[in-house]
Amino acid sequence: MDFDEAGAFPIAYISSHVAIRWQGRLEPGETLLVLGAAGGVGLTAVEIGKAMGARVIAGASTAEKLAVARERGADEGVNYASEKLTERVMELTGGKGADVCFDPIGGELFDAALSALGWGGRILLVGFVGGVQQIPANRLLVKHRAALGSSLRYFRWHAPDKLKRLGRRAAAVVSRGQAPAAGERPPAAGAQRRGHSPADRPPGPRQARGAAGAGSAMEIHRVEHARPRRRADDRQPAAHERHDPRR
Repeated sequence: MDFDEAGAFPIAYISSHVAIRWQGRLEPGETLLVLGAAGGVGLTAVEIGKAMGARVIAGASTAEKLAVARERGADEGVNYASEKLTERVMELTGGKGADVCFDPIGGELFDAALSALGWGGRILLVGFVGGVQQIPANRLLVKHRAALGSSLRYFRWHAPDKLKRLGRRAAAVVSRGQAPAAGERPPAAGAQRRGHSPADRPPGPRQARGAAGAGSAMEIHRVEHARPRRRADDRQPAAHERHDPRR
């Protein structure tokens, strides 16, 4: 694994794991809908969902991108450039809807993805390159749904031990050679089309080049989740840092 891959691996892989495992609390047998499924975090979300025993529905804007997601383990695909996301997900789930949605895009897709959730569904907000999600509280209430944000950066202050354990497990997986060879990555799906978000593109050299694979996802998933202890060397953010949206 070269320097670029080493830098991108925790950002893409651990970010997805934290969101799906600790916030989404995905259970075996549930359905996970992944938007931007051919992007850096999208591909890792697909793999992690499969490793956790879920049925994964990949969402992307081209057939080529969906093919990449299928190669990484997606069970089904929805081309939301040519299909109606909500209707297609409902069709694939027999009218039940998805249990968890991984959303790094936002914008107009968020509304359709929220409607694609079943009763008690959880939507994970991990990015908003297509526009900040506007959350209608009434639609959460009547369907017993939850909208949950997840940002890896703040774990260094609020749950440092938990983050370090997961990081060590990820490093062990890579050191055993379970991550892909350097340079392996999905083929490019063509130039970005107008209106498609950068998060929906296959990962480039500075993204998670060739996500680690379902075997690696399972290994990382096995990390224990004990209560974190605060360490003296983990600096707490100042008040202006905690509330500064730019950080």
